Amino acid sequence: MVRRALAAAVGVIAGLALMSAPAAATSEPVTKIRFTLNAAQVPAWTNVTGTVVVTAGSGPSTKPFAGASLTMSVDGVAIGPLTTDGQGQAYLAYPMTVEGQHTIRVTFAGDVSHKKAHHDAGFMVTPGEPPPPAPPSPPPPDPSPEPSPEPSPEPSPDPSPEPSPEPSPEPSPTPDPSPPAPPVEGRPGAPTIYLAESPTPGLNYIEWTVPANGGSPITGYRIYRSLESGNEQFLLSKGPLAFSADDVRVVAGTTYYYVVTALNANGESVWSNEVVVTAT
Repeated sequence: MVRRALAAAVGVIAGLALMSAPAAATSEPVTKIRFTLNAAQVPAWTNVTGTVVVTAGSGPSTKPFAGASLTMSVDGVAIGPLTTDGQGQAYLAYPMTVEGQHTIRVTFAGDVSHKKAHHDAGFMVTPGEPPPPAPPSPPPPDPSPEPSPEPSPEPSPDPSPEPSPEPSPEPSPTPDPSPPAPPVEGRPGAPTIYLAESPTPGLNYIEWTVPANGGSPITGYRIYRSLESGNEQFLLSKGPLAFSADDVRVVAGTTYYYVVTALNANGESVWSNEVVVTAT
C-alpha cells in the first residue's frame, strides 16, 4: 500500500514538472535559395543570365525574403552583390569570356534572424566572337567665334608736326569652351559613373546611373578601359538591368581609366564621364 502511494506521488510530481517546463525555443527561419539559369550553355562574350528566388521561414509560414543581401561568385571568384526585391527575387546578368565548364554560386551569409544558405548552378561557355569596339565619338564642332565689334571711328586729330601714334588694337575675347557633344536623337543618354573603387585585391568595381533611354528601351551597357586617359578600349558588356561592373583582370598598383556607354535599338550613347581606379 505504501509503495502504491509513493508511486502515485512520483507520477504527480513528474507531471507537474512537464507542465511547468518552458517550451523549446523556436529556431531562426530557414533560408532557401532557388537559382535558375536561363540557359545552361552560352557563347563567349555574352551574358550568363538567371533568376534567384529567396524564401525564409519554416513549414507553411515560408514567405519571400525581401531585401536579402546576396553575393555571387564564378569558380570561386567574386563577381558582385545582389539584393532581392519585394518578391524575394533578384536577376543575374554577367558577361563570360572564358570557354569551358563553370560553376556560379549565389550565397546568403546569414544574419541575426535568418540562417545562411547558398545554391550552385553549372553552365558551359562555348566559343564566341567578341563584339567589335564602338568607334570613338567624333569631336564636337568648334563653335563659331562671335564677331568682334567694329571700333567706333575716332575723330580726326588736328594737324601737328608730329604724327599721332596708332592706338593698339584691343584683343578679341576668347570664345567659351565647347559644350559636350549632345546625344544622337533616338540613342540613350550617357550613363554617369558615380562610384569607382578597388574594394578587394585583384578587383576594380564601378557603378553608374541609368540614363534616359532616348525613346527606346536600353538593351545593355559597354565598359571601356585603358591605361591612359581618353584612349579607352572595349573591355566587357553588361545586360540591360545592370548598373555595375567588376574588372577582375587587373594588376595591383596599376592605374586604370574607365568609361561606360548605353545601348538601345537605335545605337550606342556617347561616353560617360571618365573615372580612374588604382588596383589594390
